[in-house]
Amino acid sequence: MALALYFTAVAVGCSSHHKQTLAVNPPAFAEKGYVPGVSDFGRINDFLYRGAQPKDEGVEQLKKLGIDTIIDLRGELHGLIEKEGRHAESLGMRFINLPGSGWATPKDEEIAKFFSLVRERPRRKIFIHCWLGGDRSGMFIAAYRIAFDGWSPQQAIQEMRSFHYLHFWHPNMARWVERFPDLLAQSPQLAPFRRMSTQP
Repeated sequence: MALALYFTAVAVGCSSHHKQTLAVNPPAFAEKGYVPGVSDFGRINDFLYRGAQPKDEGVEQLKKLGIDTIIDLRGELHGLIEKEGRHAESLGMRFINLPGSGWATPKDEEIAKFFSLVRERPRRKIFIHCWLGGDRSGMFIAAYRIAFDGWSPQQAIQEMRSFHYLHFWHPNMARWVERFPDLLAQSPQLAPFRRMSTQP
């Protein structure tokens, strides 16, 4: 059966491409899409996707989309994490767990690991998710937007909100995104990625 997939743009702008130079105009916000078994699915660019925890059917549909790596940001419900990992690996996909709290901001080394995975596989498709797809995933994608696409923190937070970031419960996450340019400039763990969004 053909994969049912539908995307709609959530902001107007030029198309987003995985690049290591500053975009003259910021790329469009992630396109929201419909994938069976995956809530809050979004396409960041041709190689990076986001969403909520996929069901078994969702993992299979991600495979059909050509996604070969899943990054799971959950640190809770280890049985479900292990189950998803086994299912993904049975389909020939790479499964990586970067466990974090739904109430805390990422550690520098966790962002560095995510950036390394994206950079080492520039033509391979990656899907990153947490539990509901809004808060933890939103912070990681916001960091990516700032470091790789040259976005401002305000633009990145606006995109977070479009994917159901719960600012009322997690204001610390928006504050972390606002500080991320300074973290990128100062953190030893993030040093390899400081020139991602600068002109050659």
